[in-house]
Amino acid sequence: MNNDDMIKERVEFLKLEYQKLQSHMEFLEESEWKVRQLSISLWLAAAGVGLGLQGIVPNNLYILVISVFIPILFLYIDARIGRWHSSHKARRQQIESFLSSKEYILPGTNQKISFAEFCSDIQKSYLFPVLDFGGKATCQKDRKYIFDTEATFPHMMVGVRRYFYHSQILGALVLLSIYLYSVYGNAWSFLLVAISPVFYFSLTRSVKNRRIRIFSKDTGG
Repeated sequence: MNNDDMIKERVEFLKLEYQKLQSHMEFLEESEWKVRQLSISLWLAAAGVGLGLQGIVPNNLYILVISVFIPILFLYIDARIGRWHSSHKARRQQIESFLSSKEYILPGTNQKISFAEFCSDIQKSYLFPVLDFGGKATCQKDRKYIFDTEATFPHMMVGVRRYFYHSQILGALVLLSIYLYSVYGNAWSFLLVAISPVFYFSLTRSVKNRRIRIFSKDTGG
């Protein structure tokens, strides 16, 4: 295979990769909504059964406890999907920037290449990775990419997840506290509600610290 054929193959791989990224991102977006629908359905079922069968089922306390952990589990699953989506999105953005820019600079480096050079110079063509679905070879030195893709917990505080799951956790703890108070008459049971804001603000603080740690490397070396 001569150089021209190799270049044509790399261009074709880049085209196929972009199409695959588009379709997989759509799949991940659809999966996020399915996860959220399943989470709210199971959470409502657990909370409803736990409260509705009070005094009938001896273990309904455990069902209410499970209703607390259901949104936590699905929050992690949803955030994990969001992490994968971010890596695909970063790679797609780099492909689009590469195709539309007269001179493309690989993130976090000084390596420059244009699409015209990619299509004509076999040595230059290897500067821009192909079949890099996760974007790691392309964006491994980019701080935003590192922040978005190398940990799952920051995605627990992004967009809809910030309110959707944390409100379920708070609601489950409120219901559990009411149940415990109705059974044991101990007002201290309402302290359980404090777990929700503690969890929320702990995550918020952890995300903020991670952001400072990663992005400070750009200025602090």
